[in-house]
Amino acid sequence: MRATVDKPATIPVARRTSSSPAKAGGEQLVVTINGYQSSPAGPVVFVVTALCGGTPRELGRFGILESGPVAAEGKTEPQSFGFSLSDDWSCRDPIDVTVHVEPTQGDGKGASVSIQEARIE
Repeated sequence: MRATVDKPATIPVARRTSSSPAKAGGEQLVVTINGYQSSPAGPVVFVVTALCGGTPRELGRFGILESGPVAAEGKTEPQSFGFSLSDDWSCRDPIDVTVHVEPTQGDGKGASVSIQEARIE
């Protein structure tokens, strides 16, 4: 899935398999990206949201400091970003998450991120 300023991407969340133990300190949402394109108009951040009790709630943000593509065919490993899940029961087990591209300067046109997966660990 690919997210741009004009089009957020909604990604289904993969569930932890029963054979994988939960981490100490609780579960977290991990979003893995496998490509990024910067905006010539200025920096952007990526905002991860989920529906919690029918209301969109921000789970976290991440940014990428380098310009240009993060992953060209087979040259760079995917990058993962982890977010703690809320203690609120309505946010503990999201079915899907949405990644928005939000400009911090300029209009963000041209920026995109390719999301490989979202999973609970």
